[in-house]
Amino acid sequence: SASVLVSAFLITLGFMKYNPLLFIVLVFLGLASITYTASVNTTVQLAADQRLRGRVMSIFSLILGGFTPIGSMISGLMSENLGIARTVQINGMIGLVAATITILFISKLKKKQVNTN
Repeated sequence: SASVLVSAFLITLGFMKYNPLLFIVLVFLGLASITYTASVNTTVQLAADQRLRGRVMSIFSLILGGFTPIGSMISGLMSENLGIARTVQINGMIGLVAATITILFISKLKKKQVNTN
């Protein structure tokens, strides 16, 4: 999934030392981020009941954009203490763990739905 790609590119970015390769990784990180955001947005809209879609999307927007300053502050504090490269690597690893847990949870839900039908 795109979240795994974003996390993998972040981890890779943390190890990069050579600028031309770094720029190539940034391009792919950007493409993966756009794909992730578009797919999550589409999934949330399709999964929401039509009557509640506006409310669901407002909460989704709050979570997506509202927690960004908090994560940025934490990443800034980490960067001061651990360095930028290490912080990017750790953030990528956290994203990879979160993506893995989400993928496992969704696959478990799909199996339950198949068994109940």
